[in-house]
Amino acid sequence: MRGYADIIADDKRAGEVINGLRVLLKKGMSQLAPVDLNELVSDAPRLVRNDSLLQQVTVKFEPSHGLPGVLGDRVDCTKWC
Repeated sequence: MRGYADIIADDKRAGEVINGLRVLLKKGMSQLAPVDLNELVSDAPRLVRNDSLLQQVTVKFEPSHGLPGVLGDRVDCTKWC
């Protein structure tokens, strides 16, 4: 079942990227909104899962509690993670 969850998450992320590109092409500006940094960074281990399995390394994410809120464009942030 984990495979289906990964596919759904990838589909959602692709939709966000496409919507972000549409906005960029229409307006030329990013959409700033509150971004949960823990949520954003928690996607990284899933993105490198196959590489980590091939290299036989373990990637562990421990959320940091009490982070300040930030404004940003989630799609832009995802490009840098």
